[in-house]
Amino acid sequence: MKNPASSELGRAAALLAELREAGLLLTSSRRVAAPAVAPAGASLSPRREPQAAPPAAVSPAPRPVSPSIAQPTAYPGAHPVPQVVPARQPVYRAERVRQLLADMCKRGGFSGALLADRSGLALAEFNSPLDVDALAAFASVIGGVLEQAEKLLGKRDANNLALDINYVEKIVVRKFALAQQPAFLLLVCPQSIDERSEVELSIDLIAAVLAEEN
Repeated sequence: MKNPASSELGRAAALLAELREAGLLLTSSRRVAAPAVAPAGASLSPRREPQAAPPAAVSPAPRPVSPSIAQPTAYPGAHPVPQVVPARQPVYRAERVRQLLADMCKRGGFSGALLADRSGLALAEFNSPLDVDALAAFASVIGGVLEQAEKLLGKRDANNLALDINYVEKIVVRKFALAQQPAFLLLVCPQSIDERSEVELSIDLIAAVLAEEN
């Protein structure tokens, strides 16, 4: 005797086989969505999302450049570039002699001084209380007198002459050799001053300056 339940299962299995062969049986529970139909005239190309613009590149801030002086570039076989040396202002000997006269007057307490040659030309002067040309001519005249005194007296040390010009002052003329030529140092000072040591010192300094080559 057959089991009613097994007969029912057999009929259900046969029915499922028939439905499968007829294509009426769904083999998956997942439903496939039908493709969307685009409206007429619409583009079938896929839609693209707008892309964000890439961030702008930030250039670094310029570095401060310290000012510099471009140096000339030396190339092989090129002539050397001369170096520019600032020219030194020449100090003329006349100015140096004038400064020596000023220092002499300051140290010795003299009123003024003048240096003249044998012809009566003033070579330098400082604070002359009288006309410079007149004093230079006077120095030349006194120099001639001193030369004659050397010959007449036979004394080579007869090279200094003092003359009172008023109650308080005197003029002193000292002859000395300059480049083997006679020159004369004239000064005006108080009568109470002994000028000889200061005059001898200044003559040595003046002769050393004027003996320098140009």
